[in-house]
Amino acid sequence: MRYICSQCGKEIPADSDFCYACGAMKDKALTLDEEGGESTAMTCHKCGEPLTGNEDVCPKCGTPLVRGLPEEVRKKALLALLLALVPGFFNIFGLGHILLKQYMRGGMFLVISGVLWLIYPGYTVAPSFAIMFIRIIAFMYQLFDLYRVIYTTGGKRR
Repeated sequence: MRYICSQCGKEIPADSDFCYACGAMKDKALTLDEEGGESTAMTCHKCGEPLTGNEDVCPKCGTPLVRGLPEEVRKKALLALLLALVPGFFNIFGLGHILLKQYMRGGMFLVISGVLWLIYPGYTVAPSFAIMFIRIIAFMYQLFDLYRVIYTTGGKRR
């Protein structure tokens, strides 16, 4: 038997109880037999409506299936990326994560921002190469991590 996650479309290992990519439970997954044919009906992960497997959205509740982001994440994705990008130029990291309710990650990035401001508080003298390197790494890491949160996990907490 093969199991395909109904939320992200990744294959779930047979010995696992959940999808490693998004955390969805295996009992909501599409089950395929050895020839690749559907052995049990897939159901919507939000309302439980039986599906044929060809839909992109649930016909009952309209929830996006397999492809696409959940609607609430799609609405906030651009704003979250802007909150990561614009304040990030001024070494304030984590605001995009907080918008997406990733409080631990957002808090971690805000602590990094505070430490960087304590080490080098202003723009009066050019900072050392090491400080600039740390700022650039923190900025890029928070952008890539936010991208992962939005587009890989669909805004779900891990």
